[in-house]
Amino acid sequence: MAEYSAQEKEWIWLDSIQGMNPVSFNKLINYYQDVGVTITSIKNDIKKLSFLTEYQKEHLLRSLNQGYADRVMELLEKHNIKAVSMISEEYPENLKHIYDPPPVLYCIGNVKLLNRDRMLGIIGSRTPTNYGIKTAKKISEDLARNGVCVVSGMAMGIDGSAHEGALKAEGDTIAVLGSGPEICYPECNRHIYNKIRETGLIVSEHIPTVQPLPFHFPARNRIITGLSKGILVVEAAKTSGTLKTIDHAQDQGRDVLAVPGNITSDKSYTPNHLIQEGCSLVIDYSDVMQWFGWRETEGGKDRSIHLESMDIQEQSVYNVIDNNGSRFDEIQFRLDYSPVQLISLLSRLELKELIVKLPGNKYIKT
Repeated sequence: MAEYSAQEKEWIWLDSIQGMNPVSFNKLINYYQDVGVTITSIKNDIKKLSFLTEYQKEHLLRSLNQGYADRVMELLEKHNIKAVSMISEEYPENLKHIYDPPPVLYCIGNVKLLNRDRMLGIIGSRTPTNYGIKTAKKISEDLARNGVCVVSGMAMGIDGSAHEGALKAEGDTIAVLGSGPEICYPECNRHIYNKIRETGLIVSEHIPTVQPLPFHFPARNRIITGLSKGILVVEAAKTSGTLKTIDHAQDQGRDVLAVPGNITSDKSYTPNHLIQEGCSLVIDYSDVMQWFGWRETEGGKDRSIHLESMDIQEQSVYNVIDNNGSRFDEIQFRLDYSPVQLISLLSRLELKELIVKLPGNKYIKT
């Protein structure tokens, strides 16, 4: 069972009250900053707390008993959840300085990941193309192999793909949920959720039993960006909800990077527009490492097995691909393969993760 100080229990109790939000919570804490919040003090002062709505006052009064506070702690213990309040040493320092920081984070897994130095949020469309899925997985996998903790929201699409890439590398990843931390949403990502519980970290600003309501997700996104050094946008349409997350990142002073996409795909509009506006372009994990000044670790991606597995034909194609990328017609011009043969060989190299196909029928070595 987790150990909490009296003040930490106070914060958890207040944060768990229905209707409480970060703004009201902080006003309540500031009101009692010299003497601390107690059940008795709130009972005596409830009419003076004009910054609270009647709805909040009603639920606050219902919760002013030791039995309620004890039930909250029992609920956390039942679900093996660690509550990390802003007054805890484990609370991430960079999250304290965002607008409306969550007073308490409810965590399942490795809480130490909250204070990792290398943290990158990877976000994008819930309905990505195959290109977006493969790209998110590949970049996340390589980043995780180099000590970067991948942060995302475990949604369908790019979020889930980013987590899967990090898990494939047996690296670190944090899933920030828009529900209570013990509720897996969406259910189709149950396999990701279960694996992150074991090896990574599930984070939420909501207590157990809170359902994944629509308005929770825009607020959830400020935590993804707040935890991260920056964010990487893989695919997002012109009207994507990803735009809200980008706004959070920019408001918080976080760097925004983007992966270019096919100009004929609506899913590429937002990242391509970001790049057009001066955002850093990413085509490989090393671009991210270089942008943030992160050195590659000794456990960086190991391509030797795949390199050794190439046959003579695959080797000939691989050798003519320029380090800056080569178009299909350029590769064909230098080799004596038919278009059908070359497509097959390029596909085999992609499956071995030795090359990546870029927009414009261009290929680049990984």
